[in-house]
Amino acid sequence: MGKYLSKPVTSKELEKGSGPGFQWGLAAMQGWRVTMEDMYIFEPTFKHLETFSLFLVLDGFGGSKFTKHVSQTFASFMIQHETFMALKDGDEYDANQVANAFKQSLLDFDEKMRDVPEMEKSGCTVTGVLITPNHFIIVNLGDSRTIICRQKEEFFTTVDHKPSSYKERERIEAAGGYVSKNRINDDLNISRALGNYPMKNDTRKRKICQLLSPEADVTVFDRSSENDDFIAIASDGIFRSFSNGQLVDYLVKRIPYKRHLDDLAGDVLDYCCHSKSRDNMTLILLHFDKSKIQKDEKKIDQDEELDETIRGLTREYINKAFADGRQAYGWEPCFREMEKLHGYIFSNEEHTQNFGIHLKKGVIYAEFDKGTSAIKNAQRKEALNLLQDEKLKSEN
Repeated sequence: MGKYLSKPVTSKELEKGSGPGFQWGLAAMQGWRVTMEDMYIFEPTFKHLETFSLFLVLDGFGGSKFTKHVSQTFASFMIQHETFMALKDGDEYDANQVANAFKQSLLDFDEKMRDVPEMEKSGCTVTGVLITPNHFIIVNLGDSRTIICRQKEEFFTTVDHKPSSYKERERIEAAGGYVSKNRINDDLNISRALGNYPMKNDTRKRKICQLLSPEADVTVFDRSSENDDFIAIASDGIFRSFSNGQLVDYLVKRIPYKRHLDDLAGDVLDYCCHSKSRDNMTLILLHFDKSKIQKDEKKIDQDEELDETIRGLTREYINKAFADGRQAYGWEPCFREMEKLHGYIFSNEEHTQNFGIHLKKGVIYAEFDKGTSAIKNAQRKEALNLLQDEKLKSEN
């Protein structure tokens, strides 16, 4: 099968819930990749700190075992840091001290993972947020991204750690490596991550000065309850299809149309899967209760009715495509025919907020895949029954 599948895996892991002053939703999809290496951590109440919350997206490479281990153990490891153990809900805290403890926890955890067997060449990026009563503490290690939206605009976005950037190239070359085609030693296309210990074995240098650095960027922001809209935490597969600003624009426009944030996150993944992304994709959305962007029941009902209309039109296409023994090959012809015959639906700004048919390709694909699979299964069953009948006749 090679690096990619012939057909994407569009089933999703979905989670949702609430935290102190916000709602959250999560969606993860394997997509076109042969395996799923994205993982995540969600702690709406961070262990004993009920007014703190931790949300991280982990994008793995070299297999999923490493990333899975991080997803299962890092939060419990981090809370054991002396700074977090000393914190109590309601007490004053030093945000910079908490940020440093977060950063140090990642460094210490990376060193601890050296002792986990069969994982030395695999690793993962990390991005996300520790929400405290008064601050957002944003962490980034690699090329996934965390974005803060305030007053319907992109307020902050993490910066990718890429080997070609001046600062990263300088460190790599000082560690005896080189950068070619935006990769360390023609191999890894990120310059900071957990794991991949063959790139961290120069005992003459500090661990943050290796070819691959485990040092995260950590940024502290004061919360602004009247202005904070949402935080989006996304693996890099999302940004094959969206720029930072485009993702913010999509979410600002679509939050009013969705009842639950995990459904909205899932829609983003569908949009990317049927656009330019061939990667695993994970998105966590945190939507703040006082945001001026809120769901609208009328728009939600309108969007649900539109989806049902699109499903019906997709079934009409399937029935036509399979009429008289014909076969429907592929979903792309279905997309084209739907846009050709029903373009008035997808060009209506009230329906699709100027995103066109791309907004609803996930709805079309899901109905197409369900309908064509059912017909093909019925055809196979009928063919098998005919063969069985012929076999019985020959035996008699």
